[in-house]
Amino acid sequence: MVNDMVTDKEKKHELALRAIEGLRAAAVEVANLFAEKHELPRYDDRDTYFVDEFCGTCMFGDYAFGMQTMIEDLTDDLPEEELMRWYDYTCDYMEVFGSSGGCPNFRAWCQGCPRVDLGPILEKERELEEMIAEAKEGLF
Repeated sequence: MVNDMVTDKEKKHELALRAIEGLRAAAVEVANLFAEKHELPRYDDRDTYFVDEFCGTCMFGDYAFGMQTMIEDLTDDLPEEELMRWYDYTCDYMEVFGSSGGCPNFRAWCQGCPRVDLGPILEKERELEEMIAEAKEGLF
């Protein structure tokens, strides 16, 4: 009886390991297809893409994309020309508001969701940074 339980446990463990390996292979394939579609750097090593947790954020050169973004992009065949516009907007949004939420995901962006005009905010921020730098120079 005990030997049957161990054998059953070992079989389940082996099935789990095979499923995880299949998930890894699928995730790398998604990353490769996304990279190919958007002409991003690709890697042969499956662990090179993932920077935080497996199936989480993937790096493509200097660009980082979440698995959910890649899956939605490939599933819905979102417009290629919008990806970098959305990415730049997201970077600017995070610079202004931090990671407090409210930034549209790529799918919502492609569907024309409302957007904050970040231009005036970023311009004012740059002006203030210049004023601070000038004030610091005046102190020394």
